[in-house]
Amino acid sequence: MRHPLYKIGPQKTPTIMQTILFLTGIASLFCALQVSFFPHFPLQHGLSLSWLGVTEHFYWQPLTYLFLVPSDGISVSFFFNLAFHLYLIWVFGTSLLERVGSLHFFILFFGSGLVASLFGLLAMSVSYPFYQLSGSSIVLYSILTAWLMLNPGAELKLFFAIPFQAKWIFLLFLGLPLLLAFSDWDFVTFFSYLSSSVFGYLYVLCLYHVHSPLPFLHQMERRVIAFFHKRKEKRMEKKAHLFHEAKTYDIKTGNPIISDEEFMEAMLSKISLYGEGFLTKEEKARMQKISKERREKKKKES
Repeated sequence: MRHPLYKIGPQKTPTIMQTILFLTGIASLFCALQVSFFPHFPLQHGLSLSWLGVTEHFYWQPLTYLFLVPSDGISVSFFFNLAFHLYLIWVFGTSLLERVGSLHFFILFFGSGLVASLFGLLAMSVSYPFYQLSGSSIVLYSILTAWLMLNPGAELKLFFAIPFQAKWIFLLFLGLPLLLAFSDWDFVTFFSYLSSSVFGYLYVLCLYHVHSPLPFLHQMERRVIAFFHKRKEKRMEKKAHLFHEAKTYDIKTGNPIISDEEFMEAMLSKISLYGEGFLTKEEKARMQKISKERREKKKKES
């Protein structure tokens, strides 16, 4: 019997995810309260990303804006929007965190936020000096893109009942706001969301060498993956060569190791440290030859 991938949410929430959800909820709620009851207090202005804020030396904004859900004050729509964003970050962020680990999730989360802030500030500096950007949804774009890259064939249930392939829901969810922002000439939102999504896409592509669900990108992705494979092979060959020089040659005399016992011991140590992939063709051939000779010797003795 096939079970759906997600029902309500993850059974266990890691500490880093609990912290992100707590900071996002508290910061967004306090900003909404400030707008409703203390409109002249500059809390939201100080935490949101803005060109004026950065020029006024509010250098914390490229980090603090990541934990805000934009609002015009306390309202039903604000609480619905906040709950929806927290739910998506919780579900897909936790799944991604469990897959890639805390370090890579940390890099993805804050890396995409910082890259998006750079593109957003660049657009603000051109023609939107008074723009204020709140970006929890910006990081959500990166999380969803990375999750989709690692789960291209996953199936979700819309409204917990209607099954859909995840890639079509996400493409709609990611593509529609970008289209609306571009049509409204809102280039701050457009470039911030786009750069965050591209960061998540490239990070997973370079880290896990997986293809996206978009066929027209596969040719470019194969080139990127081939590039990283070649770099990895060169590093392996370099390490293998260094190890070969250190283990198959006597350090004191500089003479090559002739004894089969010494050679096998050196190669087994090499495999235990680096894996069988670091052996050269000559080393593999000699190991096979020695193993074959040992088996034949045992047969004769028995």
